[in-house]
Amino acid sequence: MLRHLLTVGSWTMLSRLLGLVRDQLLAMFLGAGPVQDAYQIAFRLPNMFRRLFGEGALNAAFVPLFTSRYEKEGPPAALLLAGQAFSLLLLWLSLLTILAEIFMPWVIDLIAPGFRSHGTGRFAIAVQLTRITMPYTVLICGAALVAGILNARNHFAAASAAYISFNIIGIAAILVGAFWGHQHVAPTSAWGITLSGIAQLAGLLWAARKAGMTVPLVRPALSPDIRLLLRRMLPGLVGSGVTQINLTIDTIIATLLPTGSISWLYFADRVNQLPLGVLGAALGTTLLPLFTRHVAANDRSALQTSLN
Repeated sequence: MLRHLLTVGSWTMLSRLLGLVRDQLLAMFLGAGPVQDAYQIAFRLPNMFRRLFGEGALNAAFVPLFTSRYEKEGPPAALLLAGQAFSLLLLWLSLLTILAEIFMPWVIDLIAPGFRSHGTGRFAIAVQLTRITMPYTVLICGAALVAGILNARNHFAAASAAYISFNIIGIAAILVGAFWGHQHVAPTSAWGITLSGIAQLAGLLWAARKAGMTVPLVRPALSPDIRLLLRRMLPGLVGSGVTQINLTIDTIIATLLPTGSISWLYFADRVNQLPLGVLGAALGTTLLPLFTRHVAANDRSALQTSLN
């Protein structure tokens, strides 16, 4: 358990350090102004869905169900469940993304009502950048589900390392934009977000295949297993939803404050998130499949020992 914790924590620490470099470059080239504000809104919207439907409620419900199915019924039954969840997730998020792309001006009005009134051009920039980043929602949530499969079978390194590509591609995109000219930094950075989603999903699917856990392609359907998964997701969605509503309200208020307020809050929050990501997230990632195996085996003594 400690080895897995150190593995996930180490990769997460490396990812956070690269994220710090990425944020420093954003601050250097975009500062804390209208373009930075618009860029942070463009990133916050897909990131919100990632926390709701990817690493949050879905993984919390999926990993125990997948692990239990794997232990009791074997790999084929568990992978069939994974394929059903994967196909339904991609279908739902693809439809959501298409609707968001069509109605993006109204979406920005909803989450950033202060952008129109300040006359700094933030609204138009936010619409443009968010249309670029929105497909990241589908890609990263799919990647999170595949990462859950790997984590459930104790393949923590591959899942943790994949997320480093977000910051590596992000850093490269910022530098490419800066090379072309200051006005290109925000658009190329936005494209970097979506490209990193492709890299993460592809890398994790490859890792899963290498580990002998290829996710089968199946027709999306509300099977009994999927309905059970959705029921188990509901409490997590409520909990995550409350947090995301609070963050959305914070964002709405920040858009009504002087230009640059969103940027300042973002950079402050990134420092605050460092210990949470390295310690808290690493513990949650490594302990969930371990606890689930103990429960599936009805081994309360081992469960208590691991918990202690």
